Amino acid sequence: MKSKLLLTIITFIIIVTTISMFAACKAPVTETTAATSEETVATTAAESQPSEAEEKQLVFGYGPAMIEDPYWLRMLEGVQSETAKNNIKLLWSDSRNEPATQIKIMEDFISSKVDFILVSPVDPESLVDVINSAVDSGIPVITLGRDANTDKRICWIGNDEYECGLMQSKWIVEKFPDGANVLWLQGPRGAQSIEELYKAASSVFAENPKIKILAEWGSGFRRTEAYDVTETWLQEFPDVDVIYGFYDEIALGGMMAAEAANRLKDIAVVGSDFSADARKGMADGKVAMDVMKQPGLTGVMGVQVALDYLSGKNTKPEVKTFVPMVVVAPENMGEVDTKWAP
Repeated sequence: MKSKLLLTIITFIIIVTTISMFAACKAPVTETTAATSEETVATTAAESQPSEAEEKQLVFGYGPAMIEDPYWLRMLEGVQSETAKNNIKLLWSDSRNEPATQIKIMEDFISSKVDFILVSPVDPESLVDVINSAVDSGIPVITLGRDANTDKRICWIGNDEYECGLMQSKWIVEKFPDGANVLWLQGPRGAQSIEELYKAASSVFAENPKIKILAEWGSGFRRTEAYDVTETWLQEFPDVDVIYGFYDEIALGGMMAAEAANRLKDIAVVGSDFSADARKGMADGKVAMDVMKQPGLTGVMGVQVALDYLSGKNTKPEVKTFVPMVVVAPENMGEVDTKWAP
């Protein structure tokens, strides 16, 4: 019994001694590991700290004219694409083609103290005061697609609508050298872009009296409105050669009315923008000619110019920058890059 007790005590002493020796050997490794771990945490924390330039994310505001129209929706998408690419926070709101709504949107951008404002004015006059206020408060402004009648905006980027009107009307004259009867869908007269288109086309038609304008419409911008107007015209005019729409939404409305009246095979439909529906219409033989615009590229260029301005890379951009346009007909539509088209 005593020998068993003695054996147990000796065994206990050996175990305790072994544990103590093992702990003594492992201690420096634990400290090194801990020290290494703390160093890693410190380094990781330092690396995760944003630089002074990264601490403030740029914030842009954009006020499109109306995203109901594919042209302006595509421009918004161009702005969204380029701001996301450059880690810029974008605030935007649809003006719904209403000047008062757009003024309120601009005022909100000013109150939010955004770094830059991009805007597609509903009309050239309504935003003059609020653009001036933005610039006076230190927020630079660029107009896209449509311009405003103020020199305080940094610049304007968009299409040469006068040139577009020349492209469309000259094509009609060349396509119909012996003359043509034209139904003319103009869209909302008074808007700057519409007026430029009208001046250009009117000058061409004035020099070519064989082109006869049967009727003109210059109030709405929706496809359904153009459909209703054209439907009435087709009942009144038995001989129509061309349905000429300043832009696709109303040109397509006219096309649909002609198709419903079973007269489309005898009528050439002309538009501009080269929207997805216009592309399908041309592929199906229903649209004869279109001018491709690139509103998405307009949005991208607007953001790029704004960044160059803020960075000091280019504080005096061109006052007006024209985005390229392309005449499209069935024979060349397969060669056209539609990446930034509506």
